[in-house]
Amino acid sequence: MNRRLQHHEDAQAAVLARVDAARVDLLAATRALRVLSSARASEKYRVTGITQTVLQTPNAVLIAALLVGSIVIGPRRLFGTAIRTALTAWITRTVSTFAGRKVRPETER
Repeated sequence: MNRRLQHHEDAQAAVLARVDAARVDLLAATRALRVLSSARASEKYRVTGITQTVLQTPNAVLIAALLVGSIVIGPRRLFGTAIRTALTAWITRTVSTFAGRKVRPETER
């Protein structure tokens, strides 16, 4: 009976050793896959070329709004709205510039 118990303990130790080795291999493979998938994701979302140029312009939000607006409300209505908005902004900036200037009296010139 002692011999049988010893054989059982040896078999159990061998199984546990194989399970431990399989666990280590699985963890290493999982880490390698995470590294590869994160590298692929960063390459997938990397901005290059014309997209990068457009995103670096100061009016990138304006360009995006015009594109989305042309899809939603149509190019004809979008053009009228854009012109009206641009004129309003220009007039407001011009009036505030003139209002902000100090008028010098004639005698100081």
